[in-house]
Amino acid sequence: SEMCIRDRASAKKKSAEIQQRLKESEITEKEIDSKRENYRAIAKRASLLFFCLMDVSQVDPMYQYSLRWFKDVFYLAIKQSKQADLPEERVTHVNNEFTHLLYENVCRGLFEKHKLLFSFLLTTKILFGDEKIDPAEWRYFLAGPSGDVQIPEQTQPYSWIPEKEWSDKYRQLCGMDTLARMKGIKERFMSSPEEFRKMYD
Repeated sequence: SEMCIRDRASAKKKSAEIQQRLKESEITEKEIDSKRENYRAIAKRASLLFFCLMDVSQVDPMYQYSLRWFKDVFYLAIKQSKQADLPEERVTHVNNEFTHLLYENVCRGLFEKHKLLFSFLLTTKILFGDEKIDPAEWRYFLAGPSGDVQIPEQTQPYSWIPEKEWSDKYRQLCGMDTLARMKGIKERFMSSPEEFRKMYD
């Protein structure tokens, strides 16, 4: 009947409209995801800095910072940071402003003797987050060489290194030699020790 035909036509029209809206919503969702991805670096930096603050409480239990306080500093950084047309530039501005604001606010409440430690902690967290610190080099920096090292039987060969220090220096050279960026340092030192004397002095 004519009514059925009209109903079917109406249903087809509505179905086409729904399909069109679904396509539009998919496009919108992709655009939102793409824009969100542009700002992921801000979230990453914020999480690094938050856990950095948690580490500060290990230095002295008096140093406690709430999530609400942290969020307030974060929102202030977003408001105060320089605007930019490109997302990458905006991310850089927000990250720099937030890091600076957080550093200033935290340092106000730190003992003078802990400020340098906080600076070091903050810097290493950021560098780790940016993958600019090699984990093996970091372990070596914190713990020094590990494992047994066979010290040559010959007596200490360089007059400018005290004999009591030679075994430790040789162990350090062997440890550094295991790091990718320092490979060959032991051989270089042993063959051209005078190159290293300025650093030692």
